[in-house]
Amino acid sequence: MGKGLCADLLSLASPRHGHFRLESGHHANLWLDLEGLFVQPAAVHPFVTRLARALRPHKVAGVCGPLVGGAFLVQMLATRSQVIAARGERSWGKGCARTS
Repeated sequence: MGKGLCADLLSLASPRHGHFRLESGHHANLWLDLEGLFVQPAAVHPFVTRLARALRPHKVAGVCGPLVGGAFLVQMLATRSQVIAARGERSWGKGCARTS
């Protein structure tokens, strides 16, 4: 992906700079509003198309993402790739995830 294209995708995620403690416990100096990517699906569609093309050689049968924060991308990617979409949710304390 070219620098201009990366910048375009990054700008859709409303980047904020600072010090952020992530849910994982890790720290980062960049926060991205990933939900904001999908407020206007047409804007992110070209990036999903590129991702689907990149995955094609791997003969992916399905895609899975978190119910919170990733379900929109999973649905768009599955539709574009013509594969199954699955969503998972964290199962606190059990070390596994459920899918729906």
